[in-house]
Amino acid sequence: MSRRLLFAVWLAAWALGAQAQEDWRRVAVPAYTPAHFVLGQVQGWYSPRAAALARQALNLEAALARGCPADGPEEARLAWRRSVAAWARLSAVAVGPLNEHRSQRRIDFLPIRPARIAEAVAAPGQDLELAGVAARGFGALEWLLWAAPRDAAHCAYALRLAGEIRAEAQALEQAFAARPALLQEDEALVAAMNESLNQWLGGVEMLRLQWLVKPLSDMQQRGRPAPLLPRQFADQDAAAPGAASREERQLRWESLQELLVGTAVPAPGQDLVSVATYLRGKGLNPLADRLLAQARLADQALEQAGDGPASLELAARRLAELKALVENEVTPVLDIRVGFSDADGD
Repeated sequence: MSRRLLFAVWLAAWALGAQAQEDWRRVAVPAYTPAHFVLGQVQGWYSPRAAALARQALNLEAALARGCPADGPEEARLAWRRSVAAWARLSAVAVGPLNEHRSQRRIDFLPIRPARIAEAVAAPGQDLELAGVAARGFGALEWLLWAAPRDAAHCAYALRLAGEIRAEAQALEQAFAARPALLQEDEALVAAMNESLNQWLGGVEMLRLQWLVKPLSDMQQRGRPAPLLPRQFADQDAAAPGAASREERQLRWESLQELLVGTAVPAPGQDLVSVATYLRGKGLNPLADRLLAQARLADQALEQAGDGPASLELAARRLAELKALVENEVTPVLDIRVGFSDADGD
């Protein structure tokens, strides 16, 4: 099934789920607890995505072992794209093990620093930890697959990076599988729910700044004809220029959107309970309706965001408006303390 068809199926399901949520006068929504919210996220959302990342990372390592340098980079590039897509879905809102492992810095440091990567390639016996985060992860591997010389030294280093990504992905899969056992006490559940909402705010701000505001600012200040997005080397692919960054931006937004407004009325203790559904369970339907309406405006703006300044500015503004609604009206009624997020910073 093509990516476009998959997105169409997802969009149709989201629309039906949104319609069900808006029909709250006839569709009964249970009263959910923090345990339903937190464990539903871990078991119904994060664990399957962590497992998907582990599978794709294993495939990426195998592709590099088979196809570099003799057989060309095409298979490895495709495996990289699929792994990055799985990573984007999982890490858009970084909770629990993603924070504890500092996975974002370990395997997806941005911006890419080619000079640092070249230094690490030139020191083949060096421990990867000593190479530094700027010379590792998906960004470094992107440069190696799209911009670096295809010789034995660069390919050997690419394979080492893929192995580190695979190990981190497997560790995350195991940690999320074990997480429910750590979230049995009320205090731990409340803390995890606080983390989830704070990290959602951090995730939407990172999407706004890194994927919209900074590329737009750079384009305007440097007179570029198009924004320079985070996946700048993969974006140069002649088959679909800019596709890597635009796809990842959309995947990150889909995760943020699903965690916020969901697609259905879940079974307590089994499925993902979105923030909007949790609000409906408390009888806060007008606020949930406003949240859904604001998320739709952001969704439309992001779907239409291209290379033009006006579309990028609109998408950034819609995300800022959605964040403000969650921060100023949703978190107070849920008694969530808003503080520094691990998604903040550089």
